[in-house]
Amino acid sequence: MRPHDWYVRHCSRLEAEERLLEIDPVTKRHLQPDGAFLLRQSEADGKGFSLSVKDGSQVLHFKILQDDNGKYFVWLSKFDSINQLIEHHRTTTISRGGTLLLVDRVPSKVIHFSVLPFNNHSFT
Repeated sequence: MRPHDWYVRHCSRLEAEERLLEIDPVTKRHLQPDGAFLLRQSEADGKGFSLSVKDGSQVLHFKILQDDNGKYFVWLSKFDSINQLIEHHRTTTISRGGTLLLVDRVPSKVIHFSVLPFNNHSFT
């Protein structure tokens, strides 16, 4: 599998939910759009993968399965690679309960606080 921003190797189910349900400190709304996702190693067996996807105020978790021929799948359609599976679900819903297309996550907003006052001229 090629490296991607959506792959987070060491990430628990709970951490995936926290990342995908992050609240923007300014707007007080979810930072991530519906369909934002990350791929992580499965906690159940440590060998397989799980796809965590934001859907409203919840996160859906999909186990990525692999058949005897090495094909990857979540539902019925099978793919030669996880990359192909993800690309497919950018245009075809991954949810059986409605339309949910995969989209890239928005970078997290990091806020830095200072104990001491400073201004832009402090570093010149």
